[in-house]
Amino acid sequence: MKEPSPLSVSNNDEIDIVFCDVDGTLVHYPRKLSRKFEDDYDENIIQLPPSATGMQGIISFETLRLCQELRHRKGKKLVLVSGMRTTTLWKRIPYLPRADAYCSEGGGRIFYPIKVDQADVSSNNKIKGSIFSLLFGGVEDGEPFRLEEDLEWRTRMEATAGSESFIGNELYLNQNIDEKTEKASPLDQRKGILWDHCRSLIQEGYVVDTEGYSACFRVNRKHQLPANKIERFDKLLTNIAPKGLATSVNLGCVDFYPDQSGKRNCCEYLIQKLCHRSSRALDRNAVCLCDDDNDLEMALACKHVFVPNISSESMARVLREQKEKITVTAALVLDEYSNGLDDAIQMTRATERALSLLLSEW
Repeated sequence: MKEPSPLSVSNNDEIDIVFCDVDGTLVHYPRKLSRKFEDDYDENIIQLPPSATGMQGIISFETLRLCQELRHRKGKKLVLVSGMRTTTLWKRIPYLPRADAYCSEGGGRIFYPIKVDQADVSSNNKIKGSIFSLLFGGVEDGEPFRLEEDLEWRTRMEATAGSESFIGNELYLNQNIDEKTEKASPLDQRKGILWDHCRSLIQEGYVVDTEGYSACFRVNRKHQLPANKIERFDKLLTNIAPKGLATSVNLGCVDFYPDQSGKRNCCEYLIQKLCHRSSRALDRNAVCLCDDDNDLEMALACKHVFVPNISSESMARVLREQKEKITVTAALVLDEYSNGLDDAIQMTRATERALSLLLSEW
């Protein structure tokens, strides 16, 4: 199948930055791994540690290599923007591509990698924050680094989410990410519109998830009580969030967060911070890789979108309406490989194809 040329950079608009979702885009969740997969593809496939809900994803080594090429050979900024809880992000960073910024909680928190000298690694006392390094050799980005939070952005979130919710969800000197030096603030001590609404939903009978979140909370359809489970959850999809809050749907869940947060707002902020562009420059100077409902605002704000995996009917509908703006690489992979490959291989190859198409434009 002849590949399209989805993105023209021949005009005056230069692509400076690539925003990339994680789950369903870089990291995939196969239904099962066949014996053939386990025997033949270990070298290219990396299994991530389980998330807080027990889901275990995979990423390909080729995906890591292509992301490295994007940053080093092409000189583009790479930002990972995910709805995952912050504590899950910290555990996964050694398995993810090295990026110029990492965003968790749907854009609610932003972290930058700061290079750490080997002497500092040994002395410890010069370093503020846990030290990370990629776990796989052969990558140019293998030097250890720490994470530094964007406190200007965090202050914006605290206006709605309060400061108490960040207690226990911070990285400290020489701290193992599996151990907390402080307990997270209980819900009844968290202040702000976000947590007021969270408590009101609990009073209405909803089961909410706040573990590992500081500027977001989640209502998971699977976790709701049996009585009127579907009807009650679907009601959340149609209700308007209180003033000052916004919502999005992600992996069968409804996320609530400050209206200054969200993936699009986060991207507008970062294109200014990292590229010194206007916040309105996304449609000229940014591209996006994504797959799900909670990515749509971010995706449609960018110049072009690559979709390696279609996770929802909403995304499928947008694809039909925005054919010129969106390239679906899953279809290209299925067209080329029709011999019943594991779904895991299909999904990771679709991601690799998206990154390859993007790289071919420069």
